[in-house]
Amino acid sequence: MRPNVSEQLDGIRRVLTQVIAPHVTDPYAASILTGLVGALGSLAAGWSSVPQFLRWDADGSAAVLTGARPYLDEGLTAELDEVLDHAPDGDCDVLVLELHHRRLRALLERAVPVLLEQPTTRSHLVGHLRARIERFPLSMVPPTRNPQTGGISADAAR
Repeated sequence: MRPNVSEQLDGIRRVLTQVIAPHVTDPYAASILTGLVGALGSLAAGWSSVPQFLRWDADGSAAVLTGARPYLDEGLTAELDEVLDHAPDGDCDVLVLELHHRRLRALLERAVPVLLEQPTTRSHLVGHLRARIERFPLSMVPPTRNPQTGGISADAAR
């Protein structure tokens, strides 16, 4: 497919930089535009690695939860079994993979209090989260600052 996704994102970034940016005179709006251009560059460079990351993170989250199974309540264990029983086979359907990932992450979030009580599960969780930070495929653009107040914009802080 031409243009491919990276080329399309890069093209949008170039239009914003070369056509729109010269006409943006408000410092705050220019700062927001700079952040958006940076985010598009990050997406263009890293989008293709997202499915593999989602699979890796889902598998790691499942491993943490499975290792903590003896400490989880029956409801959480049943939900974990349901999610694992319906795990997607491959990385081809990104939306299915994203939904699976989101479900596992929600279970992991709910299990954190229990995971932190046990030294082994705590260590496994912390190790996975640290590895997750290192492997995240998209660079994060820092929030833009409002030049009038010096504070972080409400939109950027979300």
